[in-house]
Amino acid sequence: MDWGLITPIFPVLLPFLFITLFVVLRIKREFDEYVPMRVAIRVDGGSRKVVIETRKKRIETAVRDFRKASSKEVLEVRINGLSFGKYRLGLYKGPYGYVESYATSDLGILMEGGEGKNYFLAFKNVDELLKALEAKEKTEEVISVKS
Repeated sequence: MDWGLITPIFPVLLPFLFITLFVVLRIKREFDEYVPMRVAIRVDGGSRKVVIETRKKRIETAVRDFRKASSKEVLEVRINGLSFGKYRLGLYKGPYGYVESYATSDLGILMEGGEGKNYFLAFKNVDELLKALEAKEKTEEVISVKS
């Protein structure tokens, strides 16, 4: 094999390989930060707490209000994050103000957190989350997210 013919290809292909690697790592970082793995709900009388767990972070918030919504109606302009296919991850702006989205499907729940932040959770088994949030009696439940 003559390495003299292959050697000029390396300087040409190397930048493409580095760019591809950079893009793949950025996408993986967004997935690790915003794709939910588990959602835990604690309902105690009138107060509700939701814990969203991803690979990189854990968000615990008191839920003031929630409603079923579509990602198309809630999320209009992506500020920071990732959006392709069914995924809408990151910070968005829309008719409900700034919304932090953890969406791996189109239908989900828009929640107003105790500190005034809005969260949008969307995944295949989001109906389990909705039932747990609507419960009146004392409940603790952990939902494994199916994306």
